[in-house]
Amino acid sequence: MGYFLVVLIMLAYLGGLHLLRKHFKWTFSEQPSRLFKRLHFASLLLCCLLSLSYFQYDWGFQGYWVGRLLLLLCVATGLFATFILHPAVQDRVEKWYFRIFSWIPVGVGGLLLLPFLGIVMVLSGLGQWTSPVEEVLFEDQHTKVITRFIGVLGPPHLEAYQKWGIWEKAVEIPFYFQHEVDHVWVDYEADSVVISCLPSYIDSAEATTFAIPYLGK
Repeated sequence: MGYFLVVLIMLAYLGGLHLLRKHFKWTFSEQPSRLFKRLHFASLLLCCLLSLSYFQYDWGFQGYWVGRLLLLLCVATGLFATFILHPAVQDRVEKWYFRIFSWIPVGVGGLLLLPFLGIVMVLSGLGQWTSPVEEVLFEDQHTKVITRFIGVLGPPHLEAYQKWGIWEKAVEIPFYFQHEVDHVWVDYEADSVVISCLPSYIDSAEATTFAIPYLGK
């Protein structure tokens, strides 16, 4: 039943695309179309730069929704561009680019048709986008420790960040908790930040502690 519903939605979407391209004749004038196209490519460039900065160097903007809103802007403008951009502001490559972009929902639907793996991939990606933080365990003006949803098959991931202006740097935690963390506290020393974590599966009062360089110094 679930697969039948996915196929039905995909066919309805494809039919809607066909009808819109055939009968929807309204477009922006040339100047708004240029602004709309620049907005899409600017948001796409920012998403790529932020992804490179985070995955290669562990740096990103502070705030849980900045990157996600940029991605939403990029996807939304890309999906609608093929219908509302004036033909005069698009070259042949851009027309094919936006036409292919409008097929992204079909690709997501195709993933859902993969037994087990497709559903896990889509639900995990959707969960990471809609729920950036499971719990804020500690946060002050310099340091943040959170748990984050990473997938439907795994436990929340413990992550630590150091703040620096509008930026924050992800800190590598030298251990991995398979269970929830009960308590986190932070001590600032001369040139380092000492983060102590008490997992829920530890019965004794001893916590796991690690130190990181202090960016504020």
